[in-house]
Amino acid sequence: MTIDSPLKQLARSATDPTETAPDLLPLLTDLLFADKSLGFWHSLKRQMKGLIKEEHTSRQLAELSQPLAAIADQLRDANELEISELPPRLLNVLEIIEANHSLFFLPQATAEERVTHLPLFTPMAVLHLSTLSLLHTLAFNNSVPASAHLRYLCNTTAQYYLSYAEQAVSDAVSWRTNQLNITCTPMRSAMFGGPNLQVTCVDDHTQRTVVDEMCTAYPGTMNPLLQRTVDRVNLYEERLHHKASLFWEVQVLDVLSEWNERKTEMKRPAPPDSVHGVLDDALYMIFQDVSRSMMGLK
Repeated sequence: MTIDSPLKQLARSATDPTETAPDLLPLLTDLLFADKSLGFWHSLKRQMKGLIKEEHTSRQLAELSQPLAAIADQLRDANELEISELPPRLLNVLEIIEANHSLFFLPQATAEERVTHLPLFTPMAVLHLSTLSLLHTLAFNNSVPASAHLRYLCNTTAQYYLSYAEQAVSDAVSWRTNQLNITCTPMRSAMFGGPNLQVTCVDDHTQRTVVDEMCTAYPGTMNPLLQRTVDRVNLYEERLHHKASLFWEVQVLDVLSEWNERKTEMKRPAPPDSVHGVLDDALYMIFQDVSRSMMGLK
């Protein structure tokens, strides 16, 4: 899926091959630093609802709030500066980004650490590359020899971030879906209609209980209550998987696809079906228990 969002337009301008980077600076400041309250960055928390605990996004935003405020101070009113005054400001921005690189870019971290830092990764990556691109444009337009090296830095940084994003998104979708804790526990019952099966599904990341149901279960049959319970678990798992896949595809990979020369389309993996494997194991245990009871064994 492709959406031509303002952030994607900014990412595209940051890699403009015409050497002019049209209107990149106003695009950057108007989108990312339009107000002192950093409204763009705080709006990202709402988009994460149901995918990542709010405290994770809030923590990352708190960690980056001071660096972002410092960057905003450097870029505010930058459009009104003389050309000679702009490079020192951009170099200061670059220094701030690189000093706080580990707050949004974690190539050696676990999947959980990467997914909880993905919310601000894309705009920070775009901010970084935009800053490099602006420095390159200034150097190129003023025939500064360093412009060739800055172009090289733009290209390598873009590819480095893109490779990281592809792996991080793949790991994020897998890790987030695997946070569903599904159990089917056989329960002996003296009540008519037994044996029983306790089916539970808890989203360990958000601590939400999706299902907690006691169902009558016999091997080879699916009574209506058990079927409805399994369907509820399946539906939640599918929705979570599709939400995670689609969200990270749009918010990360689609934006950074502007830096992908191959323009390969992401292959979205099919949603898992975890509940049936757990259910089959539980029904087999019930089958063994029933068989032993019929043979007079305990």
